[in-house]
Amino acid sequence: MALYKCRELRVYRKERDEKYPHICRTDLHAWKRWKLYPFAATILCTRLFLILIPGLLFFFVMGSILGLGLKPGDKVGCFRRACTKVFTAGTSAMMNLASGVWYTRKHVDFDYSYYLGPNWREELKARKKRAPTVISTHSSLLDSFNCHVKESFTIVARSNLVKVPGVGQCLLAVDAIFVNRLGSKEHLIEQAKKITDRQHAIERGEYARRLFVFPEGFA
Repeated sequence: MALYKCRELRVYRKERDEKYPHICRTDLHAWKRWKLYPFAATILCTRLFLILIPGLLFFFVMGSILGLGLKPGDKVGCFRRACTKVFTAGTSAMMNLASGVWYTRKHVDFDYSYYLGPNWREELKARKKRAPTVISTHSSLLDSFNCHVKESFTIVARSNLVKVPGVGQCLLAVDAIFVNRLGSKEHLIEQAKKITDRQHAIERGEYARRLFVFPEGFA
């Protein structure tokens, strides 16, 4: 049933995938029933154990400790930031490994002139600092873990996540920005300004972590 419902994602569409090569899936060849079913029947329980028991326990317990005493808007200190970096990288790697997912890096030469203007390549080469914001699309529930394997990011998160035990503390420990999507127009403008201010602060070196945004995600 799951394979049937996501069939549109598994089928190669030439017009669509050639137009957007930077967001099309590169693992379509691995989505075969005869490959998925035997593994699901034999090692799925083991993987669930590796994820739910040590992974989530470590995530919630350590996350609660790292975020202890923090409130939305508080700036995380250097020691806690260093501990959080090691914690997020280790937890992310463990969750990905147990889920059969791993981090790979592939450069796609895509022309962003339509979005960034005709001189975007020259401007990018002339830039002295890294971009303060990384924008990505969601391809799985593990994307938030995957992005922390190589670099510790701060993220834009849905405001009610701060109340989730363990998760809220982890988000506070990485200097997350919380956004209420159902707020008034004035509130949304205020949230947008908060994100812009954080981007400028990252460029000035006041925050060590870059901002990671999933536009179609919770935020």
